Amino acid sequence: MQPHQPDEIEDARIERMYINCKCSIERVKTGLDAYFSLKTRYPEMMMNRDPLGPDVVSTMEHMEMLTMPRLKRPLPGAHLHRPRPRPRMGLLDKLRKNRLHEPRLDAI
Repeated sequence: MQPHQPDEIEDARIERMYINCKCSIERVKTGLDAYFSLKTRYPEMMMNRDPLGPDVVSTMEHMEMLTMPRLKRPLPGAHLHRPRPRPRMGLLDKLRKNRLHEPRLDAI
């Protein structure tokens, strides 16, 4: 047993990892080792993880995440992050807005 790994790991966690790793025991071993290594080395990353916290909500309002499928066997799926596009006013919307605010000549 590695010193950074706990003595007992919950069965539910192993089962979730097994399903997420597409029933590959080697990938489960690697994933669990990486998870517990990260948790030991950087505990502040694993503490106070509130998915509804203001920092996470603010980030999700301004960012989009897209997970691409696995392209080839040795490569993992890609995660793309980009800022959310701001709503742009199209030319027709600008014309409509200007026409609503202009005085009508036929009403005089």
